[in-house]
Amino acid sequence: MRNTKPHLKREITFSLLMKRYARRLVHLEADASKIVQHVLQAENIPYSEMPDKRLMQVLKFDVRNHCIYHNQSKIFDRPLIKV
Repeated sequence: MRNTKPHLKREITFSLLMKRYARRLVHLEADASKIVQHVLQAENIPYSEMPDKRLMQVLKFDVRNHCIYHNQSKIFDRPLIKV
């Protein structure tokens, strides 16, 4: 028996894409996963829910900003900025 529900495939793909995007910026899998989970929790979005296109853009920018703050905290040896 095959799982043919296309909405499940989109949900999984979205979370994986966000993790991959964060991993490219942060270069660590664990940190990227924490950043994506933090952004989704801050926006009160369930981890498995598929957001619409506009919300996906907002989430992408949030993930990018969190990754930049994370990298800056590593470079300058200062505490992470609370966004």
